[in-house]
Amino acid sequence: MRYKKILTANIIDLQLTAETKREALEKMANILYRDNRLSDRALFLEDVYKREELETTDMGIGVAIPHGKSSAVLHTSVAIGRLPEPVQWNLEDTEQPVYAIFLLAVSLENQSRVHLELLSNIASLLINDSFIADLKNAGSEVDLLESVQKHLGEII
Repeated sequence: MRYKKILTANIIDLQLTAETKREALEKMANILYRDNRLSDRALFLEDVYKREELETTDMGIGVAIPHGKSSAVLHTSVAIGRLPEPVQWNLEDTEQPVYAIFLLAVSLENQSRVHLELLSNIASLLINDSFIADLKNAGSEVDLLESVQKHLGEII
């Protein structure tokens, strides 16, 4: 998989401010839309919300991996947001609040294989203590991007 096109520094926000899950998802969808990765922000969000209704995407470690397979996706992408003030992902949830979000935007044309591969690789990143430290402490979007690339190189 070619991550250089799927994840760039332009779609990473290390200072994402939001008070709710919905607000965080909307801001991240805006990032993807501004980077010409979505044709329709509202349609993409609708698909993400439908997926969220099925099962939580909160990993229980302060990280969520929401995802939408959508006709609104122009280019399969992974946006990353780090929240200086974590948000409660699910109202009934007793897990720790979410401080980092990996939003997957998957085009319908390559949804099956790519979607599962992305989820698998991100999950592999999240069990790596060194990557988690980088996720929490990266000083810039480029620093975090380089960490993702380095650690993915160890996986794939």
